[in-house]
Amino acid sequence: VQRVLASLSEADTFGDEELCRITVPTDLIWGEEDLLFPPSVGEAMARALPRGRLRLLAGCGHAAQWDRPGELVKIVRSLDLS
Repeated sequence: VQRVLASLSEADTFGDEELCRITVPTDLIWGEEDLLFPPSVGEAMARALPRGRLRLLAGCGHAAQWDRPGELVKIVRSLDLS
């Protein structure tokens, strides 16, 4: 995992020019204590998405499925998928 992460560059990420083309409602579920991608990254992504919304999970790092599984399931179940 560390090798893969070390090999990533800015070119491997989605920039505003790509994100602004995603026009469907998009919820970003983010851990408030994510050290790999801090909440400021999620905030920037949500601003770039025309219909983006950031949902921060308190007491959660990068792995919401392990840190806050119950809260993650609650958010996913609340999504309007119609």
